[in-house]
Amino acid sequence: MPNLLDFMERATTGPILPEDDFNLKVLIPNVRKVVREYEIRYVPEDPVPSDDQAADRLFEAALEFLVRTGVYCDAANRLIELDRTEIVEAVENLPEWGVLGEGQDRRVFRPRRPEDEEPPWCQAGSGIVASSEEIAMAQVEGFGSIPQARSVCVPALNRVRGMPVVGGSPGNSFRVVGNQISI
Repeated sequence: MPNLLDFMERATTGPILPEDDFNLKVLIPNVRKVVREYEIRYVPEDPVPSDDQAADRLFEAALEFLVRTGVYCDAANRLIELDRTEIVEAVENLPEWGVLGEGQDRRVFRPRRPEDEEPPWCQAGSGIVASSEEIAMAQVEGFGSIPQARSVCVPALNRVRGMPVVGGSPGNSFRVVGNQISI
């Protein structure tokens, strides 16, 4: 099974592809093909299907999509190609559960199974870079106000107090405490 360094190498040696070409010629066409081939339909009354056949079909569709599409590394404009065997092996080696959060907010994150009565874990947010501290804080506050959210992904910042966040510098080690960003 490939390790992190193997994927880092693929991110520097994979096929070069401009981001727009990836989105328009690979990603979107593959989404459409897989949705059509696996007859994936959104049913508002049952947004998280729990029957075995639907779960199997969704898993196979996701697997096929990942094999066809790969993973795009926008930092290098390269495609990281994956094969079916390594994806299945990675899924089989996933931990059964994980713990997220601290103190009273600590929760167990575990996979759902078909016909599971436990509601799905709701992760709010994305790791997209926010253009300012004010926008980042507004995003975090907005994500945190979603009652169903069990975890929040904090946006990355490219500047803190006007200083660029640069690898190896003190500016890349900050944390959010209450409504303050501290370095």
